[in-house]
Amino acid sequence: TIDGSLVLGGAPFAGLIYNNTDGYIHDVTITNGGTFGLFGIATSAYGHTHRTILADDVTISGNSWSNIAAIGDNLSFHLWNSTLDGTGAVEAVDFSNGVSGTLINNTITTGSHTGISFHGAHDVTVIGGTINGNGSASGIEDDGLAFGVAAANNVNILGVTMNNVGNGVVANGGNDWNILGGSFSGNGTGVLFSNLTGSNNILGLTLDGFDTGIYANGVSQLAILGNTLTNVDTGIYASNVADLDIIGNSITGASTHGIHLVDDDGALVAGNAINHFIHGIFVESSDNVSILANFISNITGDAIRLDGSNNASILANIITSAYNGIHLLNGSNGALIAANIVDVDHDGVIVHGSDDTQISLNVINAGRTGVNANYSNGLTVSENVINAVRNGIRAAHGNDILIDSNLVIAGRHGVRLNATDDTLVANNLIIAG
Repeated sequence: TIDGSLVLGGAPFAGLIYNNTDGYIHDVTITNGGTFGLFGIATSAYGHTHRTILADDVTISGNSWSNIAAIGDNLSFHLWNSTLDGTGAVEAVDFSNGVSGTLINNTITTGSHTGISFHGAHDVTVIGGTINGNGSASGIEDDGLAFGVAAANNVNILGVTMNNVGNGVVANGGNDWNILGGSFSGNGTGVLFSNLTGSNNILGLTLDGFDTGIYANGVSQLAILGNTLTNVDTGIYASNVADLDIIGNSITGASTHGIHLVDDDGALVAGNAINHFIHGIFVESSDNVSILANFISNITGDAIRLDGSNNASILANIITSAYNGIHLLNGSNGALIAANIVDVDHDGVIVHGSDDTQISLNVINAGRTGVNANYSNGLTVSENVINAVRNGIRAAHGNDILIDSNLVIAGRHGVRLNATDDTLVANNLIIAG
C-alpha cells in the first residue's frame, strides 16, 4: 500500500512497478518517469495467483509511453477519481494481454495515439469521467490485433465524456462491446466497430461533429438505439452486419447520408428522426430490410433510396421537405410501400427497373409526380391519396400493372401510361387538368 501525497520522479523505467503482487495506491502524484520515463505505473501478473491493483486519487504526467501500463492474464486493475495527462506519451492507459478491470470517474488527456488502449483486455468497464483529446488521437481504442495479441472482449463504456478526439471508440476483432450513454465530440468517427462477434450495443450516446457518427463493418450483431447525432457528414454507416437494429435515433447533418446500409440483409430501421442530408436512408445490396415509422426531413436527394435491394418493407414513414420521397432502382424487387405520408418537391415514389412493387395506402403530395414508374413490371398502385402538380400516377415501359382504387388530384394527368402492356386501371377517382 502506498498512501499519501507521494511525489515520484527520475526513475528510468517507471515511477511504480508492481510485479505479481497486489497493491493499493492512494493520493499519489507521479511526474516524469525519468531519463526514459516510459511509465508512471507499470503492473503485471502472468501465470501466478490472481493479483489486484487498486488506485484512486492518482495524478500522473510526463511519461513517454503510457501513464499506466497493466499487463497479464492474471491481473485486475481498478482506477478511480484520478487525473492522467498523456501529453507527450503514446497513450494514457494501456490494458493488455488479458487484463481486466474498471476505470471510474477519471480525467484523461490522450497521448499521441489514444487515451485508453485495450490490447487483448477483457471484462473491462469504463464509467463516467472525461477524455480530452488533441484533435487526432482516439479516446478509447482496441488495437490488440495490430500488436499480435487477442482483441478486447466484454467491454462496457458507460456515461463517458470525450472532447476534441479524432475517433471516439474504435474496436476491431473482439466481441461484446457496449456503449451506454455519454457524449463524444470530434472530427473522425464517433464509434467504429469492425469484425466484432457476440452482442454489441450503442445506446443513448450523443455524438457531435464527426465525419461519420457510427461506422460498423463485419459485425455479427449490433443494436444502435436512442442515440443523438449532430453535425455529422454521415450519420450511421453499416456494411455486412448480420443482425442490425437501428431504432429511435436522432440524426442531423449537413451532407451525404443519414443512414447508409450496404450488404445488411434483414436490417431494421425504425423510429429514427433524420434531418438535413442528401439521402435520408440509403440501402444498397441489402435484402429483406424493414424501414418503419421514421421521420425524414430537409433532404436534397431521396428521403429513402433503395439500390439493388429486394423485398423491402417501407411502412408508416413521414417524409417532408425532401426533393424525392421513396426511390427504388436497379432491381430492388418485391418492395412493399404502404401507409407512408410523403410531402416532397419532386416525385413522391419512383420505381425504376424494379419489379413486383406494391404501393398502397399512402398519402402523397408531390411537386411533380406522385408515383413515377419506369421499366418495372408487376406494379400495383392501390388505395393511395395522391395530390401532384403534374402527374398523379405515371407508368412507362412496364407490363402487368394494376392501378386501382386511388384518389388522384393532378395538375395535368391523373394517370399517364406509355408503352405498357397488360395494364388495368380501375375504380380510381381522378380530378385532373
